Amino acid sequence: MTKRLIYLFILTIALTGCHRSSYHHLKRAQDLWTVHFDSAQYHLVRIDSSELNGEELVEYYFMRMHTLQYQKGLEKEKADSISRMLVKYYPEGHKRAFKARMLRSFCCIHVLGDYPEADSLITAMRPLMRSRNDSINWYGYKVGHERRLGEGDSAILYLKEALRHRVFEESYVYAQMGEIYQQMQKNDSAIESYFRALQTNTNRHDNYRYTLKILGLLYSLKDYDKAKQYIQHLRQWMKRRDIPYINFLEGDMWMQLHQPDSATKYYLIASEAGNSYITTMAYERLASVMEDTPVPRQALNKHIQSIKIRNDLHSNYQRQQEFHNIEALKLKNELNELKVKQQSYVILILGLGAFILILCGSFTIYLLHRKRKHLMQENLLLKQQEELSTLREKEAVLREKDARMREELFRRIRIVKDLEEGNRVHIADADWKDIHVMLENTYPGFLSKLKETFPLLTEKDINFCCLVKIRMSLQNMADVYNISVNSISRRKLRLKEKLGIDKDDSLGKFLNRFV
Repeated sequence: MTKRLIYLFILTIALTGCHRSSYHHLKRAQDLWTVHFDSAQYHLVRIDSSELNGEELVEYYFMRMHTLQYQKGLEKEKADSISRMLVKYYPEGHKRAFKARMLRSFCCIHVLGDYPEADSLITAMRPLMRSRNDSINWYGYKVGHERRLGEGDSAILYLKEALRHRVFEESYVYAQMGEIYQQMQKNDSAIESYFRALQTNTNRHDNYRYTLKILGLLYSLKDYDKAKQYIQHLRQWMKRRDIPYINFLEGDMWMQLHQPDSATKYYLIASEAGNSYITTMAYERLASVMEDTPVPRQALNKHIQSIKIRNDLHSNYQRQQEFHNIEALKLKNELNELKVKQQSYVILILGLGAFILILCGSFTIYLLHRKRKHLMQENLLLKQQEELSTLREKEAVLREKDARMREELFRRIRIVKDLEEGNRVHIADADWKDIHVMLENTYPGFLSKLKETFPLLTEKDINFCCLVKIRMSLQNMADVYNISVNSISRRKLRLKEKLGIDKDDSLGKFLNRFV
């Protein structure tokens, strides 16, 4: 029974360990959520949702719903049920109420296609904003939703409101406004917005993108004079490293004006830049220009130079990609080593736990066995004490009976006065018969067994044995027989010889044991 309990306990610990494994991954994902998103996702994908319950399950779905790939990969019914569960579990006033409704609105837009519910959810989310991140998310969702609905003017108003409240960076707001104006075919407003984004932005790559958008709009309007002014304006405030790009843009502008000589000049300047991308594009443009000239070999050389630079860029990219792949493999190997170590630690911990359980079980069994043995000893001792007490009570009863018999014996003694022999105590035959009857009542079968076992005993020997049996003292016996105490002792010795009793044993003990 004890072994079964130990096995059941170990099985319970193992099952609890499995559950704690998913719980451990969930806690690690919560700790890493705001620190390292990819590491949090690593733990999330290893969670078995069937091992979670209650708040743990809600936390798991809450974090998984933040993952775009997970949201888009969900079935409509599951996405609907999970997002509704999050909204219900995080009511208004909860610290996650805003994010739960944000996830619900995302599912309505991208998974369910329910735009009216998404619009009502986004409107209801505004009073629930608590932090700057909540404000960024709300304005981003609201502007994006208005754009999807084709409400460009409303989207512009919300962007301006976000700009007043300093929710987004200025460059981002102006870039979004430029895209909306461009969709609305308000090119002048779009150019102005892109230019404001260019002025307030600090990212060089975004500057190139905004510049291309502005020039593209100007070229579409065929406003080349304004394009020239814009390029000259760029030269005034752009940094030195941006000059090759500006020369490249100016070459494109002269090509738009159908002046290949001026375009070739600026393309040659741009091709001497240290930027490989701009150099490659400049060589390609030069090759295109020189194809229509009387010397096509120059165009061929430019193409060759462009291909060489492009191949160098491709080789560098491949080397970088291989380097990143090697680093990724190293990280994967390190991760596998960490997993192996973790598994070994888990096995070690489980082994130690099992050893401790076995040790505790063995110690418990030892204590129970020792306690049981002690209780058995105590029970035996109590039983012996009880038996001893019972024997003492029986002995006391027998002593009392013997005392009564002795009293009755002395009461029945007749004193006969004989002048010749003097005074002496004499027990008549009738008295001896009464003594035999009383002794038989007290010790049934004593006299018959004594006569049967020792047939050589005389009547006097039997009478003497009766006096010894009722524990009569030597003095009283001496008075009964009217002889000395020494004579009584010698008579006892002679009777012991007849009965075959050892010298170390007494006649009284022998007769007491006899019946």
